[in-house]
Formats: sequence, C-alpha cells, structure tokens
Amino acid sequence: MKLALSLTLSALLAYATAQQGEWQQCGGIGWTGATSCVSGTVCTKQNDYYSQCLPGTAVTASSSSSSRTSSISSVPPSQPTSPVNAKTNFWFSFGDSYTQTGFVDTDTLPAVGNPLGNPPFPGYTAVGGTNWIDEITVKYNNSLVLTYNYAYGGATIDASLVAPYEPTVLSLTDQVNDFLSSPVVSKPATAPWTSANAMFSFWIGINDIGNSYYQSGSRDAFSDTLLNAYFALVDKLRCRREEFPVHKRAAN
Repeated sequence: MKLALSLTLSALLAYATAQQGEWQQCGGIGWTGATSCVSGTVCTKQNDYYSQCLPGTAVTASSSSSSRTSSISSVPPSQPTSPVNAKTNFWFSFGDSYTQTGFVDTDTLPAVGNPLGNPPFPGYTAVGGTNWIDEITVKYNNSLVLTYNYAYGGATIDASLVAPYEPTVLSLTDQVNDFLSSPVVSKPATAPWTSANAMFSFWIGINDIGNSYYQSGSRDAFSDTLLNAYFALVDKLRCRREEFPVHKRAAN
C-alpha cells in the first residue's frame, strides 16, 4: 500500500512539474499539454490557438508591449520578426485541398511563433479546421518547424494534362515553379534551409484521377504520362539540392 501510494505521488509530482522545452507549444485553444517552460524560456502567446516556449525571461507587460511594437515597426511585414537559429527545420509542401492552408509567399512568411506564416494557424483549409499539415507543424513535433505550404485546393499535376475545376487553380507544376522563383529558394538568412534540415512533401493525384476519369484512350498509358510529369517535378526540386545531384535514367 505504501509503495502504491509512493508511486502515485511520484507520478502526480512529475505531471505537476512537467515543462515544455525550447520552441515547443505551451498553450492555446484545445491545448492539453504542459503550460510551463524550461528555465531560460517563456511561454509566449502568439495567437488564441498557439503559445510557444521562446528564449528569454519574463518581463513586465509595459516593456513587453514596447519591445514588440519596436520590433514590428522596424521589420517589413512580410519578413520574420524573430531570429532563425540553427535548430530550425523547414518544410516545403505541395499538393491539393487535403494539404492547403492558403499560404502565399508574397505575404507574411513563416517565423518563430507563427510557423505557417499566412494565414496564421490553422489557415484556410478544406476541412473547416485543422488538417494534417497544421497538426504536424504546430503540435506533433519536438522542434521548431517553419512550413512553406504551396498546396492549392483542386490542384492537378499539370493543367495541360488534366484541367482543374477552375482555370485559376495552381497545379503542382505551378506550385513548384512558384517555389523555384521565390527568394526562399536561394536560402536567405531568414530561411537558411539545407538538405539536412529541410523536407519536401507532395500530396497529389485524386483530382487527376477524378477529372480525367471520362477521357478516352488507355488509362494505364495516361497514368504513366501523369506519373512521368510528377517525377519530373520531383527531379526539378532535387536539382536545387547540391548534395543530391540528379542522375538521368536512360530511355528504354
């Protein structure tokens, strides 16, 4: 009985003193985890949905407000307002409505405390709430992840192969080209991504199958055409990573 009581008290003590590490979430609507941070960091509210353990010490409300106003006024709105450190990871995502959050790289960029950039968490999603990229970026990670999400609802691999439901929809080809023509591709100081700290992901195909279902001809042959276009885009992105040069396959 004493042993059981001792174990119970130990478990309660561990729960009560649980602290989040640097850069981890510590609060927000729906958050059920620890709300205190390790020494040297402060649980800082970014919006109603997200608070994060940021480096620093507690300050008074007046000095905090003054510091924030000074920081914002001295940095262009489209640029991160907090420094990016060596622990930062980068995620470049491409896809359709299953992934979209409404991000554009000409508006506020992902930064500490606002890892999705524009729109802020949870963004504009097809599910009317959080989707998988929201959850992984904000909740289910153990480090700071800044996500550049180029996904666009209704996207197909290439509009010239399968037309999307509207001509204004950005296909996967458009998304990749937008990334390759953006300043972030040159790995600026605000986004110093490398092959070691960056991930590229694709979620695509359902609109290609649905929108081309009634086309005549060989389904298998057309699927090969779509996949070849998709793999060409993957290769195009791989060319940007100097550590992984592309090796061309010989034609059969």
